[in-house]
Amino acid sequence: MNRSAKYNVTGFTLIEVALALMIVGMLLTSLFALQNNITQGVTGYSQRLDRIFLMKRRLMQAVFDRAESGAPKPNEKKQQEIKDPETSLTSEIKSPSKGSSLTLFPSVVIEKVTARWKEWFGNRSETMITFLYLPEKKKS
Repeated sequence: MNRSAKYNVTGFTLIEVALALMIVGMLLTSLFALQNNITQGVTGYSQRLDRIFLMKRRLMQAVFDRAESGAPKPNEKKQQEIKDPETSLTSEIKSPSKGSSLTLFPSVVIEKVTARWKEWFGNRSETMITFLYLPEKKKS
């Protein structure tokens, strides 16, 4: 009987399997960390985009309000709290500052909407600005 044929078995040793699992584990850990960073980035930009849409909607609502009630007065300021997503909107209409080149156009005012909200790492804010031309009504 041949004794050497009895120990000639093919397969992986325990150390080879442990090394392979360690390499796969390190690769998967780095991939999961990358996936987590991507998910956090997408979530943050999604929340920011939601607030931008809220500001745009506020600007459009101001256009409809002006159609009903007439021209706004400069230095008018309104604040609005929104529950979902939790945001504080501040809209204001103001005249251009004295050093601005917009003072060449007497009927132009600046409409500014600012959204403020809290995130895990602090407070965030976004501002959207538009220029309005408010012609003076002709007296007849």
